[in-house]
Amino acid sequence: MTAAQGGSSQNPSAWTVPGNVWRLSRDPQGCRLVQGALEDAGSDDARTSLASELRGHVREASRCRHANHVVQKCIMTMRPQAMQFIIDEIMEKGPGAVSQAARHEFGCRILQRLLEHCQPEQVRGLVEHLLTDAVALSKHMYGNYVMQHVLEHGTPDHQHRLTMILEKNAHEVAWDGRAQAVLGKALCHGAPEDQLLLAQALVRNAALVAMARTRHGSTAVKLVLEVVDGEEQEEARRQLSEEMMSLRATRYGRVVVACLDPCSRSHAPGGG
Repeated sequence: MTAAQGGSSQNPSAWTVPGNVWRLSRDPQGCRLVQGALEDAGSDDARTSLASELRGHVREASRCRHANHVVQKCIMTMRPQAMQFIIDEIMEKGPGAVSQAARHEFGCRILQRLLEHCQPEQVRGLVEHLLTDAVALSKHMYGNYVMQHVLEHGTPDHQHRLTMILEKNAHEVAWDGRAQAVLGKALCHGAPEDQLLLAQALVRNAALVAMARTRHGSTAVKLVLEVVDGEEQEEARRQLSEEMMSLRATRYGRVVVACLDPCSRSHAPGGG
C-alpha cells in the first residue's frame, strides 16, 4: 500500500488528502491536514468534494476526538446547502440520536456549529427533536450548550417554545447550575413577553437566592431584576434582601447584592 493510499504504516503528513479524508480525520495529525485542506480549497466544489468523503461517517465522526474537528470545519467553511448530508446523517436514527449527540462531548460541538451556520429551515427538524428533551438537555453537562445555542440562533418560534418549556419547569431548572445558563440565555434572547413570564416564574418559585450564589444563576437573577416590575420586582428584592448576609459571603452573591440598590432606585416612584 502506498502513501497516497493512506497505509497505516505511513506518516500521515505523507498522505494526500483527497481520497484519504476519513482515514486522516481520525488521526491527530491527519485531522489538522484535512482542516487545512478545507480552509485552503480553491473553490466551493473542491471543498465539497473533500467533505463528501465523510458521507456515511458523520455519526462516528461526532464521537471521535479528532474527526469531530473536521466535521466542524466543514460546517464553518462550506455553503449551507452542501452540508445537508451532515444534518441528515445525525437525524437518520430519530429524536433519540439527536439528543444523544447533544449529550456527547464532541457531538454537542457539531450541533452548535450547525445552529450557527445553517439556514433555519435546514435545522428545524434538529431543533424539534431537541425540544422534546429540552429540560433534561438543559441540565446536562454538554447538552446545556446546545440549548443555549437554540436560544441564541434559533427562530423566534423555537426561542418562544423553549422559553415556555423553561417557564413551565422553572421549579426544576432554576436549581440546576447548568440549566441556569440556559435560563440566562432565555432572559437575554427571548421575546420581551416571554422573558417576563419566565422571570415571574422564577420569582414565584422562590429560586432567586439559590441562583444568586452561582456563576450562571447570578447572571440570570440580574436579568430577572431588569425584567420584572411592580409587585414582582418588590418580591424579588424581598427574597434577596432577606438573605443579604449570606449572599455577601459568596463571590457571585456579592455581584447580585451590588445590583439591588441601583434596581431599587430605577423602580422607585419617580425614578428614572
